[in-house]
Amino acid sequence: MNITTAEDLIASLHESPRQEWGRLPTKPSMTSDATWSYTDTSCDTCSARYFHSGGLALDIDETLAWTGGHWMIKMQRLFGNPERLTPSQMFQKYKLCQNVPYWASNPDAMQWIHERRSCAETASELPVIADAVECVRQINGTLVPVLAYITVRPDSLADVTAHWLAAKGFVSANLICRPSHVPFENGNKWKAEVIEQLYPYIGGIVDDNPLLLFSFLPRGYRGFFFLFGHSEDKAADIVENFEDKCNSLRKDGMIIDTPDIVVCNSWQDVLKRATAIYASTQKNQQS
Repeated sequence: MNITTAEDLIASLHESPRQEWGRLPTKPSMTSDATWSYTDTSCDTCSARYFHSGGLALDIDETLAWTGGHWMIKMQRLFGNPERLTPSQMFQKYKLCQNVPYWASNPDAMQWIHERRSCAETASELPVIADAVECVRQINGTLVPVLAYITVRPDSLADVTAHWLAAKGFVSANLICRPSHVPFENGNKWKAEVIEQLYPYIGGIVDDNPLLLFSFLPRGYRGFFFLFGHSEDKAADIVENFEDKCNSLRKDGMIIDTPDIVVCNSWQDVLKRATAIYASTQKNQQS
């Protein structure tokens, strides 16, 4: 793993031979009457709108590592579980530990969460989400290069995170962590800026956080956003709300370009849909 910053990665990609990171995507200008498009990759031969093959980035927590669920196991023992939920049930219901209401109202529980965010020991013991290693290796080996892991973890955890990724068998790539001067509360804003800066060298990301996509990523972002850990039906309202906002801005005369949103509930979904997207677009480019 190469621990780096967005600025240094952009510089190295800009200087390296193009074949090391793929082709620059091409995308025509959007007009004010253009419609927002949801990328339907449920079929075996999906034809994506554009060819975003510069490379792929991966989030870590709740995308590669089951961080929230692992924390919930510990927090149920420490701070109670009045609903008597299993860790998996609790994770499906609340997603984040700070969203559990009886923990959110407990100062000791919130302090525990705060301390875990910068705890090397906790970061080193996290379990891997099912099929993540195998699917990431297949995507990197046959479809599109995985060029970076981008996380809001603090850079003080960079070394232990790099070791965890390597020890679990993930492909070697650049690791970008949140700089120490950026507070946790601004992590999503920082991450969205990094993703935007890396385009088109990196033309897509797999991430579980819809807030990153809908509240922080610029409307002009042109890459793929694989929204991980969300089923199609549960994500439908989120996507529809995003579409309504974009169409409202277009009615006001704004030219809005939007990412291709690909909803994936599991890593097998990511692999299937990435195959449909990248294999078909590569074939189109070659024909």
